[in-house]
This record gives sequence, structure tokens and C-alpha cells, in this order.
Amino acid sequence: MVILKRLVTNKAVVIFSKSSCCICHNIRTLICSFGANPTVYELDEHPDGQIIERELKALGCKPCTPTVFIGQELIGGANEMDVMIKLFVYQAPSSRSFFTEIIASISDIKFGRDGRYILSRDYMTLKLWDINMDSGPVSTFQVHEYLRPKLCDLYENDSIFDKFECYMIILIIIIIMYLLSMTREWINVFLV
Repeated sequence: MVILKRLVTNKAVVIFSKSSCCICHNIRTLICSFGANPTVYELDEHPDGQIIERELKALGCKPCTPTVFIGQELIGGANEMDVMIKLFVYQAPSSRSFFTEIIASISDIKFGRDGRYILSRDYMTLKLWDINMDSGPVSTFQVHEYLRPKLCDLYENDSIFDKFECYMIILIIIIIMYLLSMTREWINVFLV
């Protein structure tokens, strides 16, 4: 595990890949689309590729590519990434409406400096995720709740399709509002 540990140390996002693997390429594209800049190791081109493959298999990664580490923690392969993405857009069936998929579409994602926390933005909310928790977001902040009764009008004039970004100024305001209820560790993760 010595080589593997050295390769993931002090890197927010690491992908172990093979240059000929289309699933590896898709995972890399997906993570880059979230604004992350992953470190990618192509095992078929890396001088220690076979040793790294054995170390990944020893961790239980079968197949060993693609394998993703975020914040130096093993997330897993394509299946685990699929589950993680589905958590971002999950809503209970009882709360679904005509607009559910439109307003739940993620328009931006920012990774925390250490890679452990993810901030996602959809039409109505800003959500803070901890990659160590697979049950849902740590916190959800309602941003445009006052627009919910007007969704039909917004749909008619195409405003419902506007995309929003996760700006740090919004986060700083939220941090000030929730300072008493959030931990200091969480606050330091996103401050630039």
C-alpha cells in the first residue's frame, strides 16, 4: 500500500484509470464537469501500474479501474460513483411534482479544499454533502423557496431553466447565519 498511499496523499481527487477504458474516461469527464481537477494515473502507462493494481485489488477494488479517491478516502469505482450521483438528485416519491426534475437538476458543484465536502446548487437549494455520509446532505439551505408558488409562471417564460452557481459569497452568508449550529471544521473547509 506504500505506492498507493504516496499517490493519493495531499490530493483532493485521484482517479486510477486505464487509457483504453471508456468507463474510466466517463468517470473522469463526470468529475471534471463538477469543477474538480482530478489527478489521473493511467495504470497501463504508469511504471508501477501492476503494483498499484495489486494494491487496489487488496483494498477490494475489483475491477481495479476506475477507482476514485476523494480527500484521500476510497470512494470506489463506477458503481459507487453512480450511487453517489444518485444521492445528489434523490427526492422522496411523495414530494414529486411536474417540476421536480427541473428544479432538482444540479447546476453547479464545488469541492471543498480537502475534497471531503461538496457544495451543490440546484434551482431551489444549496446542499452541503460529506462524502463519508451516504444518507443525504449534511445541510440543505433553501435559497428560492419563495418562488415555489410561482413555478408555473417561471416555466411559461423559461426562467425555470436558469442555472445558478455555488458562489463563495453565498456560502459566507450562510456560514454567518448558521455559525452557532455548524462546526468550525465545516466552516474552514470552504473558506478560500
